[in-house]
Amino acid sequence: MPDWQLQDAKNKFSAVVEAAVAGDPQRVTKRGRPAVVVLCVDEYERLRRLERASAPALADLLLAVPQDDEEFERLRPRFHSVSLGAVSIDVGSVRASATGSRSMPSRYSRRSPPNNSMQRAIG
Repeated sequence: MPDWQLQDAKNKFSAVVEAAVAGDPQRVTKRGRPAVVVLCVDEYERLRRLERASAPALADLLLAVPQDDEEFERLRPRFHSVSLGAVSIDVGSVRASATGSRSMPSRYSRRSPPNNSMQRAIG
């Protein structure tokens, strides 16, 4: 399989495609490392069919789930803070109530907006 540097592949894209259509996959490198392979559609579709044929069915995956009552370790969620201008919220800590409204946690804080020239010009 021939290697093409990215810039050469761009400049001679027609030649890359012609060779791939002729049945010779073309590898394109970026900064000296393999990045992509250009191959004909027939070969791509053949590979996709092989991949699908070897993939387990959803029913097989569900049947493989253990059927016992053993406990398993639950992962703790990781939260992070998000700043949206004047409002800072700890993501994951906002809870929806039964009525559909949201209750904000005690960590909810309102900050004054930054004082910049654009705001002064608008205001």
